[in-house]
Amino acid sequence: MITTLASSIAGYISVGCWLVVFTPQLYENYQRKSTQGLSLHFILIWLLADVFSVAGAIINHLLWTIIVLGIYYAVVEVILLGQMYLYRTAKVAHSASANEQEVNISPPSPSSQISPFSNAVASALVAGDAEATPNERTPLISSSTDTTKLFALTSFALISIWSRAASNPSVIRGGRIVTGTSSVSSLSPAPEMARLGDILGYLSAALYIGARIPQIYHNFRHKSCEGLSMLMFVFCVLGNTTFCLSILLQSTLPEWLYVNIPWFLGSAGTMVLDFVVLFQFYVYRHASPLRLPDETV
Repeated sequence: MITTLASSIAGYISVGCWLVVFTPQLYENYQRKSTQGLSLHFILIWLLADVFSVAGAIINHLLWTIIVLGIYYAVVEVILLGQMYLYRTAKVAHSASANEQEVNISPPSPSSQISPFSNAVASALVAGDAEATPNERTPLISSSTDTTKLFALTSFALISIWSRAASNPSVIRGGRIVTGTSSVSSLSPAPEMARLGDILGYLSAALYIGARIPQIYHNFRHKSCEGLSMLMFVFCVLGNTTFCLSILLQSTLPEWLYVNIPWFLGSAGTMVLDFVVLFQFYVYRHASPLRLPDETV
């Protein structure tokens, strides 16, 4: 009974972390008006993993709550992709406009003598362009007030989840919200379909792990984690840790562990790579990011 309650609490905390995991990064992008710190492949692979996860849940007739959560993650990832498109398009347009202004103030001939007045105009335009560009050294959260608000909202959400877990007979086992003793719905898929659902689960786990690699390489290439929210990866670590605990606290029977292997391996693997990203935050905390010519934002 105690282990079941502990598994339930760990499961609800895990879901709470995943509900708010993208919020710090969305806020970071909005504050900076830039997605320079994010790897596009990181988000795309993560989105594909969620699609496979939802498909596997539907095939295996898991409860609708798991499917809704998976769709929620996918929607938020699409919003992140929308931010990347919006801010990168705006940056390209801004750069094109600046280049056009630069051409307009250029002398008609290379041999022409540039007047002091032209130099003054050019300097003013460059200064104005620099002011219009978002500050590249904006901190992860722009002010202590914003940080306090974010932590207060997150803490309130987690406390509410914990209270619900302690008073509700419904529990989360292995990341699946269930009632009573069954971890799946009453409908059982055909063996062939169940096998397909398991394959999609393993593919999803592999993609969750692999999604971190492009982001780790992105940070290494720029020698910086600037523009990336540390809180997002902190929530990832907390979510994966409590998720794994919810599985192990519920049961250590071989058949139980076998059913949950894809989700357990996916969470444990991503947790290791999330620690790598957090270590990069520490290593590059004082480094100036490298500006690469092939990236606009």
